[in-house]
Amino acid sequence: MKILVYIQQDQGNISSISLEALTGAQEIAAQTGGSVTAVTFNSQAGERLTVYDLTEILVV
Repeated sequence: MKILVYIQQDQGNISSISLEALTGAQEIAAQTGGSVTAVTFNSQAGERLTVYDLTEILVV
């Protein structure tokens, strides 16, 4: 299963609800053998996402 998570941010700071969504997505991916991709519109947020176990980070 492929899971896509939209990351909300404010000046590069990732919102807490987005972090909760990432955690949930990672749990589902672990149970199903899936992958998690995060998408954001901010390059700083994209850099901060590198510490999470994500298959892909898309900065639009």
